[in-house]
Amino acid sequence: SDINLQVPLTSRNDAVYMGTVYMGSPHSQPARVVFDTGSEYLAVTSALCDDKTSGNFKFKKYDPLSGSFVQRDQLSERCKTQAYDMHKSDSNKILSKASSKLTYGSAKLQGFIWQDYACIQPLKTDEKKKTSLSQLKIALKDNKCAYFQFLALYKSQGLGNNSDGILGLSPHKDVSKKKLHYMWSLKDNGIIDHAMVSFSVTSKEMNESPYALFGGYNSSQIVGGADGLKTFKNFPNWLGTWALEGQGMTYGSVAMQKPGEDSSYPAIIDTGSSQLSIPPDVFEKIRMEWQKALPDLDCKSDKTFCHIQKPCEVVSSKV
Repeated sequence: SDINLQVPLTSRNDAVYMGTVYMGSPHSQPARVVFDTGSEYLAVTSALCDDKTSGNFKFKKYDPLSGSFVQRDQLSERCKTQAYDMHKSDSNKILSKASSKLTYGSAKLQGFIWQDYACIQPLKTDEKKKTSLSQLKIALKDNKCAYFQFLALYKSQGLGNNSDGILGLSPHKDVSKKKLHYMWSLKDNGIIDHAMVSFSVTSKEMNESPYALFGGYNSSQIVGGADGLKTFKNFPNWLGTWALEGQGMTYGSVAMQKPGEDSSYPAIIDTGSSQLSIPPDVFEKIRMEWQKALPDLDCKSDKTFCHIQKPCEVVSSKV
């Protein structure tokens, strides 16, 4: 595997994994993003997030009542960060006149489709000297840069602290939007041979650093090497993301979901989430088991969440 295609990651509570991509040319602008296999777009906070920095790109919103475009209510600080400034990049290009909205869990994002270079490594160009076209082309190739379509955000909510956006790595539901997928862009630009990404996810106790590897995998981390790699077909689901087929589930020795008898369900593989989610009917069966062991358990305040005011060591010994 090519070590230059390895992106160091940091984890947030050993759950959400974040890395840096570098936007624009001839000088790189770092964007710290969540590497998320549960979404499909690259979305990055930008200079559009504040009317003071958006330059000529002061977008208005459409008012259906008046049938015209009106000024937005919030004019500044619509995002916590501004990672990408299109005014500082010679290669930027706006591709959409209408905004797009994305919702991923608690994250609500709005932006416009832009095109620019997205690099795995920062461009090593001298900001004090003018970079020639030939020098720039060499730098773009050496630093694994792809001319790529992404969402330049003008508003973001729920991204979390120290996050400039999301790098979606799940397949696109719409095949016509293949160019908006980062892995396919890397492949189409001749940077990787295979449109694939692998993750080394480690916890703090392991004293190892997590990373993402584009175009391949580290066979030394697989029992039996490359020959020990087992593959599973993607299980189709309405979200259109990566998923395995959930065929059964047990709680202790009690079957909550019986393989071959109960209907299977998609088990979505999502590096951008720390939750373990299960189907409502399976949750109801587990809830009944909890209720037997803990009569004081409150599952009525929230139908998707149970809680009890007792020490963890008391609860853990009974469930």
